[in-house]
Amino acid sequence: MSRFFRWNMLVTSFIPLWVSVLFLLAWDVLPFSYSSFACLFKAKGSVLILAAIIMSIAVVSIIAVIRFIVLKRKPNESSGTGKIIAARKSSTLVTDFLLTYIMPLIAFDFTSIRDIVLFFVYFALIAFLNIRNGNVYTNILFEFMGYRVYVCDIERNVAGRMHEYKDCTVISRKSLTGRIEQDFTFYDFDNDIYIDLS
Repeated sequence: MSRFFRWNMLVTSFIPLWVSVLFLLAWDVLPFSYSSFACLFKAKGSVLILAAIIMSIAVVSIIAVIRFIVLKRKPNESSGTGKIIAARKSSTLVTDFLLTYIMPLIAFDFTSIRDIVLFFVYFALIAFLNIRNGNVYTNILFEFMGYRVYVCDIERNVAGRMHEYKDCTVISRKSLTGRIEQDFTFYDFDNDIYIDLS
């Protein structure tokens, strides 16, 4: 999985936080009337710059993830087929939600330059850890696209021999818990992260 895709996955998993931050920034700017954009920028420049950065990065990441998924759903993009030995829905939603959305809203004042810098340090650390370790977890963009995240044991052919991979992350539009012992077509990121293309 490329670092660019991991970055986009991370950014899109923060969509509820980005929407919340943009709402807070708009709430801070809209009640005041300014005679010109120059006056507004002078008074609230840091807030406007932060909003522009968040919107730009989020839009680019959303487009990149959607484009990636659409391209991988083409028949010639398949990495292979495998059999689902065991499957369960990923249960990381609650902890991911608390860590990524609630904590920053409580810990940082997004109208203060000091807290904005602290947030970027916090986000850079989370980005480094997630991208380095190839973490993929529940992503609200995937939820909107109809995908769910499952933890599965997969059996697949590698170099002419059958291998079983345990605790793999499988992103699928279909319920995998009812497809035990069935084959599925996938795109393989690493040997433990798959997108179900069937």
